[in-house]
Amino acid sequence: MRTYACAPAGLSPLAPARLCAPADLGAHLQADGATLLAGNVFDSYASALAELPGTRLPSLPTAAALLRLAPGLLAAGAAVAARDALPLYVRDKVAQTTDERERLRAALAAVTP
Repeated sequence: MRTYACAPAGLSPLAPARLCAPADLGAHLQADGATLLAGNVFDSYASALAELPGTRLPSLPTAAALLRLAPGLLAAGAAVAARDALPLYVRDKVAQTTDERERLRAALAAVTP
């Protein structure tokens, strides 16, 4: 999840992106009625999110959405070189590299009779 403040100049992050359980999301939101929740989890976690304040906007990350955001980000100086345009992973580590898997397989083979 990521929280933003919305102003006439655009969105500005309030905190770094973080991973949290749906039931814990409310602790990171303001209860001022001006909260907008956007994403694709409202059906999957309906009971855990039922008491959260704010309006819900079902949405998916798409290339078309990114293209709508791009002009404003470019004008704000947020452009990066293509080689630096990488996804933001919130979890510490969700998969092993091929090298890590091969080393683990070799280590297990060495101790398995």
